[in-house]
Amino acid sequence: CSYSERCTAETTARLKQMGASFDQVESIISTLVQEGYLNDERYAGLFARSKFNHNQWGRIKIGYELSARRIAPENIRAALAVNDEQKYEEALLKIISQKVRSLKGIPASVIKGKIIAYCLRKGFEPDLCSKLTEKFLISEMS
Repeated sequence: CSYSERCTAETTARLKQMGASFDQVESIISTLVQEGYLNDERYAGLFARSKFNHNQWGRIKIGYELSARRIAPENIRAALAVNDEQKYEEALLKIISQKVRSLKGIPASVIKGKIIAYCLRKGFEPDLCSKLTEKFLISEMS
C-alpha cells in the first residue's frame, strides 16, 4: 500500500486471496486506514486524474470504474468534480479531431455517428459529445 495507491476493495480481495480470515482482513484494513495507507477518497481522486490525463476517459467511464471498485458515491462525486471544465472540453475536442483524421474516405453522413459513438465509448457525456462534434464539424467545413 505504500508503494502504490490502493482502494479498500482491492486490498480486501488481495488479503482474502492470500488466505486471511474475515477477522484478520477487518483488523488489517482497519490498521491500514488508521495509519493512512488506505484512503478511498484519495484513491478516487488519483484514479480519476490518471484515467483522464493518460487514457482520456470521460467522467461516465471513470465513475463506472470507481463504482466497480466499490468506492463510495460521495468519493466518486468529489473525484469527478475536480476536473476543470475547459480542460475537459479541450480533451474531448482533441479526441474528436484525432477520430476525424482517422475517418478519411468515409462518407460525411456516417462520420458524425462514428465520432459520437467513439466518444461515448470513452465515457464522455452524450450531450457534450454531440455539441462538440457538431461544433468541430462545422468549423472543419468552413
